[in-house]
Parts: sequence; structure tokens; C-alpha cells
Amino acid sequence: EVKQYFINKPGINNSFINHISEFEIAINGKLKIDKFQDINENFNICSENISQLESSHFSINTFSNSGQIIRNDINVDVSGEFCHTELNGVFNPSKNQHIDQHTTINHLLPNCNSFENYKGIIRDNGIGVFNGKVIVHKDAQKIEAFQQNNNVLIDLDAQVYSKPELEIYADDVKCSHGSTTGQFDEQALFYLRSRGLSRSKAIDLLTSGFINEVIEKASGLEYREFLLKKLINS
Repeated sequence: EVKQYFINKPGINNSFINHISEFEIAINGKLKIDKFQDINENFNICSENISQLESSHFSINTFSNSGQIIRNDINVDVSGEFCHTELNGVFNPSKNQHIDQHTTINHLLPNCNSFENYKGIIRDNGIGVFNGKVIVHKDAQKIEAFQQNNNVLIDLDAQVYSKPELEIYADDVKCSHGSTTGQFDEQALFYLRSRGLSRSKAIDLLTSGFINEVIEKASGLEYREFLLKKLINS
């Protein structure tokens, strides 16, 4: 397991971090990355380039909490059979922030599966972007690839751009992708407020339920509690 933390130090603004990670996962190897970004008034460009060999397992959980501009590029070449690939994330831009999530999974050989699940929580006039691409090459038969991006706009000026993509050149596959964007249901908010919660607390509770399935992918109870506190109380 690999932990990556990008956290702003007090008094440091307008700094730029360019981070690149490259991994080759050997036959039967396993790699899990937990990445947390909370850099406030700073900039972060982050790239993970992954090559998977036969029967390997790769997963990454990306939690982008704050930053003037954050761009995450995850590029996975599935170069062996019987591989498992899993990409999960939550992005949480708020006032004047722009957070991009870009993913590419190249299925080059048959009998593999991949799963993507990203959640966007967009506040104030923040901007979120999800662009995910899955490419199933001609010789990559019997691939299962599923991709989902769900977004919630907390405030009226919030914006999100979502573009899930599939390129399929094989004919024996199971692949799907989808995207939803909306606001929390006013009836649900009314119900919670009728039970004594303020509007902000009601939104926090609904947000917790919205992102919990992604939070559960992170390693360790203490880390998951830390993520919920950070992502909900932004």
C-alpha cells in the first residue's frame, strides 16, 4: 500500500507541485494507493502511470479536498490477462477552485475487469471536471469495464463537467458508463430539518451518505473518519 498526502502548510500560497509516480505491477502483484489532496491556495498537477502484468491487482482512491487548481491524471495499461483495476475518487472544489480528474484505462489483453466510481461535491462557484476513458483493444475479449460519475451541486454557482468515455474494438465484452448531476432533494432536506437539523447539517448528513461508498474503499477506520470530517466540513 502507498499513501500520498498533499497538504498545505500555513502561510504558503500560490506554490506549485508537479508529482509523477510510475509503477509496474508484476505478475500476481498487488498495489493500492490512497491519495489525499488538501492544498488550499496552491496548485497540484499529479500523474500516476501504471503498467499491470498478468493476474495483478491495482486500486487507487483519490480524495481531492481543496486547491486553486488540481489536476489528476491516472493512466493504466493493463498489459496482462486476469487483471483487476479499480479507480475511486471524491473531488470537492469550493470557492474559486478548479479540480480535474482525468483517467485512462487501456485494456490490451483479454479476461480482465475494471471499475471506476467518482463522486463530485461542488460548492460555491467551484468547478469540477471528470473525464474518464476506457479503451478496449481489438484482442481484449471478455473484458468487464464499468465507469460511473455522480455529482452534486451544493450551490447555484457550482459547475461540473462530466465526460465518461468508452472506446470498444472487441465484440465479446460487458461495458457500461454513466454520469448524473443534480442537487439534493428538497423533500429530503425538509424531512431532516423537521427533525431539528439546520440546513447545513442536513446537507452534511446527505453528503456523508452520498460519498460513503467511496470512503469505504480507503484503508483504515481512522483514515476513513479523517476523510469524512475533511470532505464534509469544507
